[in-house]
Amino acid sequence: MGRRNKYAEIKERLPEIIKWVESGFTDKEVAQKLGIAYSTFNDYLKKYSEFSEAIKRAKVKPNEAVENSLYKKATGFYVPVIKNYKLKTTTYGDNGRKIKEEEVLVEKEEQEYFPPETAAIIFYLINRMKNKWNNNPQKLDIEKAMLEIAQKKAESEDF
Repeated sequence: MGRRNKYAEIKERLPEIIKWVESGFTDKEVAQKLGIAYSTFNDYLKKYSEFSEAIKRAKVKPNEAVENSLYKKATGFYVPVIKNYKLKTTTYGDNGRKIKEEEVLVEKEEQEYFPPETAAIIFYLINRMKNKWNNNPQKLDIEKAMLEIAQKKAESEDF
């Protein structure tokens, strides 16, 4: 007798799984929470398109949030911040002597600037502009040359 397919149970929990993925859980973490092996999770992704598409859609939101955060870190950004200040008022009499002194806390919203971070800039450029920004430009040239050789070899073997 064959093993029982656990996918039916997994499918019922799809709304719960989607929430996990949207909140940033990795595939391995989701598999662990479901009590299945990571390889089984990957098999379900390959075998059941409904499951695979739901997971892909759920990953869009957290991925975009991280991309936006990285972009902000790379370009700098402002954040509204509430700051408290002490406002001191002193009252003087006709003779010039101090009569009373009061302190009041006043809240004021200000924009705090966070400058670009070098690491975020480097990461962004290396991943978004690979041809122009690369940790090892010589390696890129070598890989291009190897690809050309492989293409020529494949063309010559076709004939």
